[in-house]
Amino acid sequence: MDTNLQNGADFNIFVPGVPATSGSHKSFKGRITHASDTTKRWMDAVAWCVLEKYGNHCCQDGPTRARFVFYLPRPKGHYSKKGLKSSAPQHPVVKPDLDKLVRAVQDALTKVLWRDDSQIYELRAEKRYTEADAACGVQIYVL
Repeated sequence: MDTNLQNGADFNIFVPGVPATSGSHKSFKGRITHASDTTKRWMDAVAWCVLEKYGNHCCQDGPTRARFVFYLPRPKGHYSKKGLKSSAPQHPVVKPDLDKLVRAVQDALTKVLWRDDSQIYELRAEKRYTEADAACGVQIYVL
């Protein structure tokens, strides 16, 4: 985690786990649901981490600035017996799509951290690979 990202954050939490995307939905008996159980579990984990740390008294009204830093696992092919290959890319420019990762976190935090994600007027997001022994997940900052 980059400690410089924390400066000025009113809200700062790390949610461990492999980030999942939100994008595809399915209809079942007239109800729209997420197409993936993985997405549902990830969104529940995000919401519960916030509720566990801050309780249900943190729902914000008004303009909100947010930053999400997604830490993704490096593929095993990036490593050799000697460690990280010099040819391994520095940035994850492969799936999952950043906008779909963001959408899952925004939706998970609606009615938990903010009343509606339309309150977010500024959003910064990025994908990074985790270091060798670091946890995957998302660092959430609300400024």
